Amino acid sequence: MYNFNALLIENKSELVEFRDDYTTRAFLEHFGIMKHFPANPIPNNRHFLGIVGYAEQVTHYIVGVMFGGFSNPEDNGFVVHCIPKAGYSTNDVQHAIQKSYLRFCASETVSINWIPANGIYH
Repeated sequence: MYNFNALLIENKSELVEFRDDYTTRAFLEHFGIMKHFPANPIPNNRHFLGIVGYAEQVTHYIVGVMFGGFSNPEDNGFVVHCIPKAGYSTNDVQHAIQKSYLRFCASETVSINWIPANGIYH
């Protein structure tokens, strides 16, 4: 298993992503992010997109994304984006999330939860 914190510190100026379900779940559990996703995310068999932002890791903003409600099981699950703090502001991260994901679910259910860190996210 990965030492996720060390991996991020070693790659402090790089974008780090995890896409396979096993690793993303382990990563989200490691940082205590998994518990911030809705327990029952798919109302009325609709597509679901849940986003949790986390800024308490030293070198990266962490954005966990949960997809659900798709008929193909491979389209459901998690993705993690770790965005280096050295190269991006919180506004950059917020804009990237909106650009990448909110248009994806314009007519679907969207849940966004920011974990506060030093008053960065409100």
